[in-house]
Amino acid sequence: MLGKQIEKISAEANALRHLSIGQSYPSGFYNLKVSQGDKSQTVRMVKQ
Repeated sequence: MLGKQIEKISAEANALRHLSIGQSYPSGFYNLKVSQGDKSQTVRMVKQ
């Protein structure tokens, strides 16, 4: 995967209910990396 980091967001667990990500981004494919402690997961997202 090629690309660049366009935003980094840190949030507390109780704030995730109201967190919006990427509303100002154009349509396309994005990779979202979610980390908690020593665990992380990358999710591919499509914005239409």
